[in-house]
Amino acid sequence: METTSSSERGHAEPGHAHTVTIMLDNAPREIRPGAYEVKELKERLSIDACRDLDQIVCDEFKQLDDNSRIHIRGGEEFVSHARCGGSS
Repeated sequence: METTSSSERGHAEPGHAHTVTIMLDNAPREIRPGAYEVKELKERLSIDACRDLDQIVCDEFKQLDDNSRIHIRGGEEFVSHARCGGSS
């Protein structure tokens, strides 16, 4: 019986260890393809939890909610930044 460890989450097939390239803050990063919760993706990419993560789609910034899911296939572009808003 094959089990999937927590380190294998976030990619399409158990035991499938290849990576794809994404862009984060204009720098290439390698990650396994598959579905991630945004907060897990931020952790795997070493993005501080207090920062926002936006995906660039057709030259537009799409803010990603930490509790939403995203599927990484390769070629995606992301920008991390300080959270906006808040009360004064």
